[in-house]
Amino acid sequence: MSVHLAIEKFFPELKPLSVGELLRGDCFRIPEFQRPYAWKEQQIDQFWEDISDGYRSHNPLFLGIMVFQRTDRDRDLEIIDGHQRLCTIFAMLLITRKLVRERGGPTDSLDHYIWKINLRSERERERLVLTNPDDSRVLEALNRGDESLEERLAENRLNKACRRLMDKLRREEDLLGFADFILNQVFVVKILVGEQGDPFLVFEVLNARGLELTCWDLLKNRLLGVSRVTSERERTRELINSILNKNVEGRRVEPEFLTKFLRHFWLSREKRVPKPKLYKEINNYLARQDITPSAFASELLTELENYLDLIEPGDDTIEARDLEDLDTCGFEQGRPLLMAVKRVGTEEDFIQALKIVSTLHVRYHVCDKNPNELERFFSESAISYRRERNMESIRQRAAQMLPPDEQFIDSLVKEDLSTNLAKYLLRKVEETRQGPEALEERPIGSKLELEHIMPKKRSGEWPNHDPSLVNKLGNLTLIGPNYNRRVRNRGFEIKRQQFQDSELAITRELANFSSWGREEIERRGRALAEEIAQIFRI
Repeated sequence: MSVHLAIEKFFPELKPLSVGELLRGDCFRIPEFQRPYAWKEQQIDQFWEDISDGYRSHNPLFLGIMVFQRTDRDRDLEIIDGHQRLCTIFAMLLITRKLVRERGGPTDSLDHYIWKINLRSERERERLVLTNPDDSRVLEALNRGDESLEERLAENRLNKACRRLMDKLRREEDLLGFADFILNQVFVVKILVGEQGDPFLVFEVLNARGLELTCWDLLKNRLLGVSRVTSERERTRELINSILNKNVEGRRVEPEFLTKFLRHFWLSREKRVPKPKLYKEINNYLARQDITPSAFASELLTELENYLDLIEPGDDTIEARDLEDLDTCGFEQGRPLLMAVKRVGTEEDFIQALKIVSTLHVRYHVCDKNPNELERFFSESAISYRRERNMESIRQRAAQMLPPDEQFIDSLVKEDLSTNLAKYLLRKVEETRQGPEALEERPIGSKLELEHIMPKKRSGEWPNHDPSLVNKLGNLTLIGPNYNRRVRNRGFEIKRQQFQDSELAITRELANFSSWGREEIERRGRALAEEIAQIFRI
């Protein structure tokens, strides 16, 4: 069915409304497949500017189309498209009411747009219900007039938006006049999808409008939508919430991250599939398999926990440092194989798999080979390992794929290295020379910094300065916290005195050089490259 026919069939009623008419008519709910509130400062400021300009120039404002679907549970309208705009407007009304009360003014006129009162039971219901727990807590606190939130919600985007809007609204003299403009002079076009509307055709329409939903958004909705039994639906919802409450790099997982995880999960377990076709593949699999939504969600949760351990390992082992460096360098194609071995393999096999992954990634990157070859190999290897548990056959195939030593060494010597890759390679050299136990007592990982021996900036202390040599392997070393950073741009003799006191062997050896220029950089670079080639081999 074409997008045009989908609109004709499922969007039979176009109804332009003021925001006030929209809010007075119904209660609204954010459906479970929608992501949490996501607007950042730029979107908030632009939205505010549009409304503020219209208010001051007395010009009505059109906010575009909002798409809703009537639910069969409580007759609320679920917001298919318009979540960010409507949530921001609702937050502005709550903030306005709070500020008007602080100034001693009346708020009865605003309450009708925030609450819906059942005349028979005299019970109040909020006009907007958020299904994301953290977003819901932010609005509940705002509704109570309580500005003290849990510390972990400080970085919540809706909380940040409310604080930003609070600062802007405090500067308004006529708050009720501003609210009146929002309610009566700001308009939307309301598209109401019938109860029998196919939500996936709705998604097709939204994607056609450039409002792409991620694979995770679609899968979450699919799992919840096919859970017909109440207990199964609640179990599925609990598992999905557990997934959404996971953290990576100190923040809640985002839909884009979960979509990346889903693709790596699929590459690790089923087949290689491009991102645009991922949801279709998973949906077809679920339709063919006799598996409950909660069972599949439980499998995803277990795999996600292992996946997060690959990105942020909690210990300080050699393997943990390698995993962190792979992530920092952006080497992700090997994750499907690591997922498979971590889930069903032995610790010995995982160490060997990590060696294969790191070696192939480093050599392919340095030699500028096609990374798609790695994705294919790692996916096929992951699927075969889950089935056969044969790491030796994977190792043999990986060894045949390695770029030869000569090509690898020449590329290491000649090419400029990125900061993260250089830190990784030099750390492995240091680790190999001193042994892992010695390195554990020294600064490692994020505590290490990359130092350019011939500095980036030209100065009178470097008459032989050559920008083409600055980022070569031979000109790079590592420094720890004891290094005096004030000498970074000084001449080699002064820096050499600092190097000889370094806690790192790879840096102390620089004190053996009496001068520093092209010849020393190329000689040291080749020696390091030969050492690195011995480390990154299978």
